[in-house]
Amino acid sequence: MLGILGNSLIDLISSIFEILIFVFMISIFLDFTERAKENVILYFVIYGLLKVAKIIFPILFLVDFITSLFVLIFVFTAFKGNFAHKIFAFCTAVCLNYVIDIFIISFTNMGFNYNLFFSTLSGGIRGIWVTVIKLILFILLYILMKNFATNTTLKINILSSVQTLILIMLPAFSFATITILDWGVRNFVNIPINTSAFLLIASLCTIIYNVIVMILIDKMILNKKYKHLNEMSEAQLRTQFNHYEQIMSKNQETRKLKHDMKNHLRLIRTLIENNDIDEAKELLDEIEDTMRGLDLEISSGNSITDAILNEKNKMAHNLGIKFDFSGILPRENFINPFDISTIFSNALDNAIEAAVKSDDSERFIKVSTYIQGKCLFILMENSVEKDIKITGKEIETTKQNKEQHGFGLKNINDSVGKYGGSLSTICENKVFKLEILLNIKI
Repeated sequence: MLGILGNSLIDLISSIFEILIFVFMISIFLDFTERAKENVILYFVIYGLLKVAKIIFPILFLVDFITSLFVLIFVFTAFKGNFAHKIFAFCTAVCLNYVIDIFIISFTNMGFNYNLFFSTLSGGIRGIWVTVIKLILFILLYILMKNFATNTTLKINILSSVQTLILIMLPAFSFATITILDWGVRNFVNIPINTSAFLLIASLCTIIYNVIVMILIDKMILNKKYKHLNEMSEAQLRTQFNHYEQIMSKNQETRKLKHDMKNHLRLIRTLIENNDIDEAKELLDEIEDTMRGLDLEISSGNSITDAILNEKNKMAHNLGIKFDFSGILPRENFINPFDISTIFSNALDNAIEAAVKSDDSERFIKVSTYIQGKCLFILMENSVEKDIKITGKEIETTKQNKEQHGFGLKNINDSVGKYGGSLSTICENKVFKLEILLNIKI
């Protein structure tokens, strides 16, 4: 009885290690959702209970089915990303898990023939050893892959669905290859070497192939990030160039007005002397309107922010969106210029896209800033068509191009994080609010 309980406990521990390895593999490619982070213990408790049920009812197929279904639901609800991203992560994890199983089984089978240590182990203890070896292999593979890859991340949520679906063929190919080889050499093909040795070599080659695939994915993600950063840099330069052109144009208009001012004053004096007060007032109104047009519509005190705010104000005006700004910013670059552009450009682009979908009479964007000590507070509000669902820090998006939307929010959060800041969002009564707190240098 004790022996059965001991083996059952070993099987349970081995199963929990297996699912931990599986989750670790998927987490290489996808981030956990906020809800999953909060409920991670609950997930593993449910999985453990299902495994206990399997031990109690070993021949009940329904338990296996429910366990497999639970793992699948877990993958598709606990991780961020679209359907294609989750399919890729799931397939890659299953493939690597299977290939490494073949590798370890082949290794231990050779051990039964030549290694007294493995041949004397009981089934349960052998299962623990297999799991431990698998865990060590995964850690070594991950370290190896990260050394050959860049110090970035393999998170694939920035890849398009088409790119991800193409990548799915890579783990599927390695899975099919090792399955056919395993089935073939055991049933049909006579090979000159030990079957386990052959499968050991084949599975090792497949593992190396998958590591190379991961490195290629890393390069692809890195290239996409660089491309996006280049696009942002170009957009920032274009915005500043347009802003400087606008300033030069207004300076030229100012010089023209200054040149004509003496003549205007003489004419006003003459009109007053002739008691033509109404015409004098009209001329003064025209001069006042001209001078008002020479000022920038929005002035925050910071040239880079002014460029962005005035450009987005023009875009909003063309779309029938009321745009208001209040507050002041430090004249010098209070944070890196690129981060200024990242925060304001991405946030305002999202605000414009959301506001334009709301009712015509209610479209608005309001930006407020104020400084207290060495902290800068930024509040951006905009109208929305309907209240947006926000879970933790995740915002439900209706954009067709969800990858780019995810990029914008992630970039804002990354820039805010550089300065020990915080970002929070709220949506109620068809008003979306983005609150940003930054530690700045004054």
